[in-house]
Order: sequence, then structure tokens, then C-alpha cells
Amino acid sequence: MTVVVAVMFAVVALPVSAQTAEPQSQESVAPKTGAQMTFVTNSYDFGDIARKGGDVECTFEFVNDGDTPLVITRVVTSCSCTKAEYSKKPIPAGATSTIKIIYEPHKKEPGVFHKVIQIFTNTADKRKIVTVKGNSLDQEK
Repeated sequence: MTVVVAVMFAVVALPVSAQTAEPQSQESVAPKTGAQMTFVTNSYDFGDIARKGGDVECTFEFVNDGDTPLVITRVVTSCSCTKAEYSKKPIPAGATSTIKIIYEPHKKEPGVFHKVIQIFTNTADKRKIVTVKGNSLDQEK
């Protein structure tokens, strides 16, 4: 009986002592420092497109929600059929900007495609990825 009471006391006392620990202050949580690149969306689906119907474009919008200017150092596409246009100027903290992706379907065989675009920046994680996909169709004459 004494052992049962001692075990019950230990089970009840342990959670109570854990709850009395002092809460962490807000200062111990690291604030976002440096540049931060946050995309509204990181993928785009062109759907069915005509292979010989001309280039198709989409735009990825992002915000620098950090506290220093964001610099895009380079953008690498997974294929020569995909190009990227972006500002070479620093994006101030709190500002939004865009990266335009141009896909040239006539440079590839018809069919489903999935392209990866790597964006290298001065953020803590150094690299962000966006993707485009679709289905390039040859038109019957």
C-alpha cells in the first residue's frame, strides 16, 4: 500500500513540477534577421500548350520579409528551353518583386514537361526553388 501511494505521488508531482518551470522569454526566440525570400506560390502549371504556338510566360511574386535588402545572385534553369528574367537590383526589406519565367516549347519534343528553376540569394538558406510544368502538344494540320 505504501508503494502504491508513493508511485501515485510521483506520477502526480512530476507534471506539477514541470508546469512550474519558468516560461521562455520572447527574447530567446531568434527574430528573422537578414534577407528573407517568401514566394506567394512556388509552382505554376501551363496546362496544355501548342508546341509551335510561341513562348509561354508566368510570373512568380515574392516578398523580402527580412530586415536587410535581398540580392538575387543568379538564377539557374534546368533546361535551355527555360529562361528567367529578374531584377539585378537589391530588393529592400518589406518590398515585393517578381521573377518572370519564359518556356520555349518549340525547343523540346512534344509531351509533358517539368522544369526546375533555382534562385540563389543572400538569404540564410541561400537557394529557393520554383517549378513550371505543362503538356506541349503538336497541332494537327
